[in-house]
Amino acid sequence: PAKFQSVLCINSYSYGNVDCVAEWAKGAKIYFVHYDQRAIDMHKERVRELGLGERVEVWSDDMRESKLKDQTFDLVINDFRLNFNLDHEQNLAMLKEMWRVTKNGGEALISVVVDGRYEGEKYGVDQEKAPINLQKPGLFQADENLVRRCFPVPYYKKYLGKCGWEIVREFDIEGGNAWGG
Repeated sequence: PAKFQSVLCINSYSYGNVDCVAEWAKGAKIYFVHYDQRAIDMHKERVRELGLGERVEVWSDDMRESKLKDQTFDLVINDFRLNFNLDHEQNLAMLKEMWRVTKNGGEALISVVVDGRYEGEKYGVDQEKAPINLQKPGLFQADENLVRRCFPVPYYKKYLGKCGWEIVREFDIEGGNAWGG
């Protein structure tokens, strides 16, 4: 946390994320961006409540066509935003924009819901065997009724690399361990 001077949080839709990121990255300037005005208003309200206005800002921005400057952030946190894109092209645009706004040597934390259709008899539980399938992402709908488009693990690995990112660590929260390892 001390090594990060500027942190970008993309797509946060949780009141508690302001609290958590501000506590975790105490010395950093933090920016929350979203394209949904409800999320922007919610985050601005929480920043005011916590008195964090000097080091936490909330902006409207669509990371598929971002207005943010090149190489601005030490850390970019993408909070499931890729799952709300409509297709592969929007995912690529977002990953490239994230790469563009991240400083050389910067890092990203990217969370995604993966396509669960490839866990079962045919593939076992090894997501590495799933086809990339650009045209038909799976759909996931949680309790809040937001529909997310999900690709399998090989898709995310391939296109993160094509957009410049190097995967340093992966974690499967449900399985409690790294995919394929």
